Amino acid sequence: MKSIIAAVVATVLAGPAMAEFPEKEITLVVPSAPGGSGDRVARTLSKYNREIKAFGQEITVKNSRGGGGSVASRQVKEADPDGYTILLLHQGLITANVLGVTDYGPEAFEPLAEVAQQCLVYVGAPKSPYADYKAAVEAVKGGTKMREAANIGAPAHFASMYLNEVAGINVSLVQAGQGSERLASLMGGHTDVSIFAVSEALAYQENGLKPLVIMSAERDPVLPDVPTAKELGYDAEFCIGNWILAPKGTPDDVLAKLQQGLETLMTDPALVKEMTEGGFKPVFVSGDMLADKIEAATETITRLGEKIAK
Repeated sequence: MKSIIAAVVATVLAGPAMAEFPEKEITLVVPSAPGGSGDRVARTLSKYNREIKAFGQEITVKNSRGGGGSVASRQVKEADPDGYTILLLHQGLITANVLGVTDYGPEAFEPLAEVAQQCLVYVGAPKSPYADYKAAVEAVKGGTKMREAANIGAPAHFASMYLNEVAGINVSLVQAGQGSERLASLMGGHTDVSIFAVSEALAYQENGLKPLVIMSAERDPVLPDVPTAKELGYDAEFCIGNWILAPKGTPDDVLAKLQQGLETLMTDPALVKEMTEGGFKPVFVSGDMLADKIEAATETITRLGEKIAK
């Protein structure tokens, strides 16, 4: 009898057992439509999590388009900081803030990890006479008027601004919109050049677009014949980083488990292979290194944003 009473007392004193995170599915909110590059990253994570059970629970992808990513980011910013609602976004979180679309930036979130990169490719229309970006720069400096299909205010716009600034040229911007709309502008002969992520450049190759330069540190294995900006004499790198973020105030132990699950996913050979073949560079960057990357991106985008405002 005494042993039973002692056990009951010990249980009462210990209090209710704390549940282990996660107890239920995790919602990953993305700002792109189904089939967009962010959506593809998110669904790849969801697919392989289902196979290797990195989190022990399902990852459900929720598409929330609008406002240059602000609809998705605000949903997560205002969600309960319990780890069950997280965000996949990129430098669009910064551009929206710099352009006044939102009154918050990366500081409103807990950064978990960067899980995939896509560097930007500057391309010419199918009938473009330029062999590479350097030839295009020389033509503009010689008096040729060049029209760029742009998605003004989006990270791709900031990337092309950065590249053209380093090269010392100005081009005429034609607002076209998302990737498919910029493609249509090029195919219709309305514009001469545009900029795309690697995965888009791959998808649009069959349309005859001419990749002129890639804004990466080294050539991309899926586009091995495309020179880097640095190879052509322009020190300009710009890669879209797919960041996973949690609401501010999420407990440290929950953040640690989310990071552990993401790291497990990003070391899965099948996931790495699928992402690579799709034009993404799978990575796992967290902690101080990720904070430094976000800070550097904020500085560059803020400076370029000041030029747009003038």
